[in-house]
Amino acid sequence: MKKLFDSFTDERLGEIKNAFLDCNKEIAPSIGEIFALIDIALAAKRAEPEWYIVITSVGVWQARYKTRSEAENHIKPWHKDYWIKELYTTPQLNSPEIPEGWKLVPKEATIAMLTLLGLTGSFDSMQHRYAEMLAAAPESNHD
Repeated sequence: MKKLFDSFTDERLGEIKNAFLDCNKEIAPSIGEIFALIDIALAAKRAEPEWYIVITSVGVWQARYKTRSEAENHIKPWHKDYWIKELYTTPQLNSPEIPEGWKLVPKEATIAMLTLLGLTGSFDSMQHRYAEMLAAAPESNHD
């Protein structure tokens, strides 16, 4: 959802808003509804973090800063495994943040995935081994 959201520039949202002034009201959403959705999208796109939180390698909130550069300066003399989490007071999109080096995969593998993995045997046994692999995967601590 975030990629879809990011694909709309502020300018394009404005163009869409203006384009609905000429639409057929019988089949289209009301102009008020469209304007409200566009205003929500624009507000979400323009939202800035309220705080930048420095989190240690073990997940402890170390400090908070008003700017990213202040938070980055805090990390430099410390450990490279510290990271920064942006804290917003506005509602965020429901799309999960995927840490670098990770991929989203389905809970049940597709036939193509099982074939590429080289798993053999019955479909049920392959699904079982895939489920065991997922259960053994480490959890992300970057939430």
